[in-house]
Amino acid sequence: MTCTEKAHIAHDLLSRGHSPTTASRIFKEKVLQKPLLLRPTSPDPVLDARSQRQRARLLKAAERRKSRKPQPLSAKQKR
Repeated sequence: MTCTEKAHIAHDLLSRGHSPTTASRIFKEKVLQKPLLLRPTSPDPVLDARSQRQRARLLKAAERRKSRKPQPLSAKQKR
């Protein structure tokens, strides 16, 4: 029942909680038959030129909105 180098970790965990035949059946039906849905890692959306331009444009617009906001009055000016 110990995990060897070649044993799949899911099979090892299933064998801890089920009988060997049940663990093998569940592993074959549920783990091996299930597709592994992974997105490709390239192109990286953070390094994409379009997303960089969009991010720069949004930051610039936010900075403009922030700079147009009037400064609050000081205590002396309020009197």
